[in-house]
Amino acid sequence: MFKLTFREELANRVGQLVELETNNSFISGILGSVSDGFIIVVEFTGYSNVTHTVVIDAINFIRFPLTS
Repeated sequence: MFKLTFREELANRVGQLVELETNNSFISGILGSVSDGFIIVVEFTGYSNVTHTVVIDAINFIRFPLTS
């Protein structure tokens, strides 16, 4: 069930794969944590991990792809 607020729904999905888009970037990774105004997404590249801090209000699109 979808939570009452967007932030609550994001907090419920910590640890899941996420794809999101802002005005300037597309980020795909694991949702690491949720705070009052921002989220942390850990993106796995071929050689290292990149941590992105994203302001929740800046998210234009988000999805949680199913893993096979």
